[in-house]
This record gives sequence, C-alpha cells and structure tokens, in this order.
Amino acid sequence: MKERILVLVLVYAAILLYELLHRKTETAPRDRLLYVILLVVSAYLSLDFIVNKDWPDTYDFIPGFIKVLAKEIDSFLSVKMS
Repeated sequence: MKERILVLVLVYAAILLYELLHRKTETAPRDRLLYVILLVVSAYLSLDFIVNKDWPDTYDFIPGFIKVLAKEIDSFLSVKMS
C-alpha cells in the first residue's frame, strides 16, 4: 500500500509542477470546470487504487452507456432481406 501511495504522490506532484510552470494565463470557467471534474474522477480512481477495494470503476459504467448506442447503430446498419 505504501508503494501505491508513493506512486500517486509522485504523479500528482508532477501534475502540480506542470500546472505551476505552464499555467500563465487565466482559463475560461468552462475549462476550469472540466479540469476539476477530471481531477475529481482521477482522485476517486486513485483512492480506489490505493485501498484496493471493489468499488465501481469506469468498466462498470461503460456497458450501460454503450448498450443503447450499440443497439441504435445495429438497427441503423441492419439490412432487411426480403
């Protein structure tokens, strides 16, 4: 568990360092919101990685989103034979 924490501290330190060095201008509120959302999702998945529990991951949510779209694409591309 200590190794996982160390890896994530290094990753987030690299992200913070990059932000401090390259963020010179003020960003739009929409861009900041997207960045914060991505950081929150990243923090949740990082915490899941550290504690090694069976929490819902992105793989648990993807089939629900893709299933409807896949059925629509399939029905659109289906050729009806007479």
